[in-house]
Amino acid sequence: MNTNENNKFTKKMLHYLSKYKSPKLFTGCYSEIKLSDSKNFNEKTVGQLVGKSGERKEEFFSLTGVKPHIEYSDDKPILMLSKYNSREIKLAHLLGERFQTTKSWSSSSINKHVKQLQERLSREEGELGQKILSEYWPEKSQSDLAELVGGMSNERYSPTQTLLEHSIEVATEAKQIAEALSLDSQKLQRMALFHDIGKVVLPYYQHSTPKVLELIPELQSSPELTEAIVSHHNPLGSFSSPYLALIALINRIVSQSHFIVPEDSKIPESLKKSLNQLLTSKLSEKKITHFYILSSYCYFWFILRCPKANQEELTKQLSVKLGPLLQSYSSWEGKELKNLNFSLFWLPEEGSEDKISLTRLKLSNYVHNGDNEAFELNQ
Repeated sequence: MNTNENNKFTKKMLHYLSKYKSPKLFTGCYSEIKLSDSKNFNEKTVGQLVGKSGERKEEFFSLTGVKPHIEYSDDKPILMLSKYNSREIKLAHLLGERFQTTKSWSSSSINKHVKQLQERLSREEGELGQKILSEYWPEKSQSDLAELVGGMSNERYSPTQTLLEHSIEVATEAKQIAEALSLDSQKLQRMALFHDIGKVVLPYYQHSTPKVLELIPELQSSPELTEAIVSHHNPLGSFSSPYLALIALINRIVSQSHFIVPEDSKIPESLKKSLNQLLTSKLSEKKITHFYILSSYCYFWFILRCPKANQEELTKQLSVKLGPLLQSYSSWEGKELKNLNFSLFWLPEEGSEDKISLTRLKLSNYVHNGDNEAFELNQ
């Protein structure tokens, strides 16, 4: 691209950007305030917010991280705020509300309000963090970790969840799994709660790096917890610790349930019950010592604890049993059923030196033979 073309391209982009309007992002990332609802509203209100040459607008942005955008609806100004950062949006919204109730909107008043609001947010986050930690890590409930845990409530994880809600969901699933598999429930829950704490102090692309531990040194007192932070996106077959492996697996499945589940694709509860009965029978036969089924949409993970010597035979038995079991559901949206994926996640028995391993089973080749229908199960 030569200089003239580059200049034309730049001008064109500036033209488009000048017409840019704040997008209405998902919950927690968008806010609007009707300035005309203010008891102090008059013809000078917008000018006070913007400033003679836009300096108030820039100051608002520099202090909150959110650029205010003003639109008009029926000749009434609306302050629009949007950014993929819930905490900054919350601060900006609170500052906008202060603007509605104050007559003075000078540089000093903006700074005063921001300081007060930041202290308020930190206090609220600290109180929430103390409450959460009193359940998951009581001896740390009065530590600096409390404000960081509470801060997760002002970070978005998905369109429907805050980071704290996601972390608690992972921790809740971890509790059920730990109890089913006879693992240390408190340890697994704590690892689950903190696995994404790096997102509070660092950008997403750094949230699982050792730099997190430099910024939150208090976490270094728990080696497996720190390892959960830096390894929860690692390949599932790379772990030797059942705790680290389960955090990575639970996080993956819980995330799928919020990001990739199509509408109207819920697996029948009766199918889940049948799968549970299948594994319960293997428990009775002493083929396994513990099990738990983790699922999201068409993905089923059978988490199994058993001697390594039983794995090959058990895999064959499950393959044989799954075919007829699933065939009985062939009338239920065959296309969806065909896409079901089953994985056997083998956890070694306590005290064993065996490694964690993974066996994937999948349904393929929906076979039509006259009036007969069947699924072939491939390993």
